[in-house]
Amino acid sequence: MSDREKGKSGSFIAQLRREAGLTQKALAEKLHISDKAVSKWETGMSMPDTALLIPLSDILSVSVTELLLGERIENQLELTSAEDMVKDVINRANSASAEEHAKKMKPLRIFFIVALIIGSALCLLCHILGRLGENGMIVFLMAAFFGLYFSFFAKLSLPDYYDSNRIGSYSHGPVRMNIPGVRFTNGNFPHITRYISLWSSTALFLSPTFMLIFVEQTSILSRALLVLLILASLVLPLYIIGKKHE
Repeated sequence: MSDREKGKSGSFIAQLRREAGLTQKALAEKLHISDKAVSKWETGMSMPDTALLIPLSDILSVSVTELLLGERIENQLELTSAEDMVKDVINRANSASAEEHAKKMKPLRIFFIVALIIGSALCLLCHILGRLGENGMIVFLMAAFFGLYFSFFAKLSLPDYYDSNRIGSYSHGPVRMNIPGVRFTNGNFPHITRYISLWSSTALFLSPTFMLIFVEQTSILSRALLVLLILASLVLPLYIIGKKHE
């Protein structure tokens, strides 16, 4: 879309927002985004994400087609036909994103399987040497469980209501996930899934190594190191990734 078309669409969004009696902040709150994003739309600096087009059109009482064109369409027959086509394109785009995510998961799945085999062999070595520490095994088993789930069984995409509502938790089968301060969307969920898969596979290597090196240290030191490693390598990156792609 050209800058001129973005500017026209942005001005139309601003007009509709004012007609609806909404401030930029109020509109942003309904869409669970920042008011800076709305400001960029209205000044033609950017366009709404495809996942937001349908909820935005519902709030402003306008069709997605008119929203993109930046003007009203009087011919209802023409509007209906164009609207069906536009929504089909949006759905195809969302489907394509899921397929792209699946392709990116393939090497991570292979990495997880290799890591699980090598990590299990290292755990066996720890057992033979009498260095099978409880804390390290907890991390290993946790990494194996989450790695298996997020590499093979996690959803490729979230239901549409995640994008239009402020949902800060994810549940599927036995898995429950919440990242404080982060809401789950189809924008950040694939990135979160891939990072947890990568982290889990890496932890399958590192936890047996941790047991080999630190198991004879004081329990306070080993636990402190484990907590620090988990916070530094899992929780904080997930928060950053979640907020960046939210």
